[in-house]
Amino acid sequence: MGNEFGLDPLAFLSILSPFLVLGPAVMTLLVFGPLLLYPLARWKVHRAQIDDAQLGIKVVLSYFAFIAFQLALLAMMILVFTLFSKASGKGDLYRMGFALLIPSGLVLAAHWVLLERTNQHTYPTVRKLFLGYNLAVTGLLGFTMLLFAFQIFFKKGSAGDSGRFAIAAVIVYVSAWVACGVQFGRYVLGGASSAGPPANVIPPSAIAKTPPPSGPSLPSLSAGSFPPIDQK
Repeated sequence: MGNEFGLDPLAFLSILSPFLVLGPAVMTLLVFGPLLLYPLARWKVHRAQIDDAQLGIKVVLSYFAFIAFQLALLAMMILVFTLFSKASGKGDLYRMGFALLIPSGLVLAAHWVLLERTNQHTYPTVRKLFLGYNLAVTGLLGFTMLLFAFQIFFKKGSAGDSGRFAIAAVIVYVSAWVACGVQFGRYVLGGASSAGPPANVIPPSAIAKTPPPSGPSLPSLSAGSFPPIDQK
């Protein structure tokens, strides 16, 4: 007996088993995890004595861009799985995948454009925090999908739709894991400073000039004020 997607219910639950196990943890990481980055970013800015007026808006924009990126990955995994699947009702899976991909892609692109209009290149603390957090979440999902794929492939018998789902998950999440790692590595190792302009730089106008000596001073010996000393 199949469902509206043409899959056996037990096979469908077997395919979704990684999400059933990681579901609560992933939802916590997606919804509540990024909110902890704001006090961390505020503390780092305060420690560096930087007045970043756009810190809050950068955290909000990065938060929605992060969620949109993860939903886009889920949509792409559904589409790739549908491409490999041999079940009937693939049109419904395609519609579900595109229904996730289009709005998440639009939100991701819009927030990316808005972030480029902020001062994130001058003060990249928020950007670095969210790039690292996105790498951690994507890497966790990619590693889980990789383990799930090898469990399916080393199991006796035909992998079926579970194997196709594992292939789609590995293609999408492991590729995203590598891409996020390369982006984060280039950004961190590229010399960008998370503290922005140095806060302890003293402008030239604030440097106090050395005051002239107030007491009597001897004339310079090289000025010829005294007759030369006879050498005997």
